[in-house]
Amino acid sequence: MAIVPEPYSTQNIITKHTGVVEFLVHVIGRSAHISRMEHGVNAIGRAARAVQALERLHLRGERDPDLPGLSRLCVGSIVGGRGRQWELRGPNIVPDFCSVFIDVRFPAGLTPESILADVRGTLDAVGASDPDFRYEIEWPARPERRCMREVMTPLSMPTDHPIVQTLAANVRAVRGVDPTIGAVAPYRNAGNDTSHLYGAAGIPCCLYGPGGGFDAGRDDRWTAVEQIITCTRVFGGVIADICA
Repeated sequence: MAIVPEPYSTQNIITKHTGVVEFLVHVIGRSAHISRMEHGVNAIGRAARAVQALERLHLRGERDPDLPGLSRLCVGSIVGGRGRQWELRGPNIVPDFCSVFIDVRFPAGLTPESILADVRGTLDAVGASDPDFRYEIEWPARPERRCMREVMTPLSMPTDHPIVQTLAANVRAVRGVDPTIGAVAPYRNAGNDTSHLYGAAGIPCCLYGPGGGFDAGRDDRWTAVEQIITCTRVFGGVIADICA
């Protein structure tokens, strides 16, 4: 059994959360000098149309009432220029390659394969109205993209499992109040290592850790000492109970 100590505060035990998949859409154009730009195909302009279409996309699949607001798709980065390495020097050249970096959060009723099928359907529809629109999907992303290469599957742990109940009993003993258990917002929309432990390896687990935060625009991240001490006492009690 396992407890993953994400910074979700000493009040919350998370037993359910989203899945995560990340991939790239490459839009392929044709390069030309601005003096002959009518002979080129602007990959950035076509990518903009693709982004607008993807942001309107409704991913098919069964929804989970415990995870409202899912699925969700975010175009997190976009870069374009000349060639597959995105040469940026010289805006006098029509760009022939543009890459869109995408993150999707999804419930158990969807899969990476179904998500990519819907994405392809949307992009094919863009191409149906524009014969110069061409694209590729890169999944898994190459390591240098700095994207998540592994799929994080959605987590759904039974709340009556011994690890959850033992953890809850120790939170109650240390804090004197009942913890919130389940799919707690906004933490339910984040992927976690529980996906690899439970989904991939079958290890029962949940999330509980000292709450923290950060100030926008600063590198510093923090957690309260009181939260760390509380978690230490809770974890010690859980270890004693399980290992006894």
